Amino acid sequence: MDWRLRVDSLELDLILTPTTEEAEFSDSAFIPVVYWEGSVTAAGTRNDIPVRGKGFVEMVGYVPTTLFAEPTAAVGP
Repeated sequence: MDWRLRVDSLELDLILTPTTEEAEFSDSAFIPVVYWEGSVTAAGTRNDIPVRGKGFVEMVGYVPTTLFAEPTAAVGP
């Protein structure tokens, strides 16, 4: 499970890979909606120069089946 993050205005194109896939929480007494959070590694390019990094992703309110059906998403201005 990976996500693609693109920010055209920054010429940034990354693949975000969760460090663990067991980070989805759903429909419990404490969390009434689907929620995913966890650390990720990042690899890609900025201005056509290879870059790597670490980060943290939080997602809430998505439909779980669409998360896995569409493994990449573009983000931009």
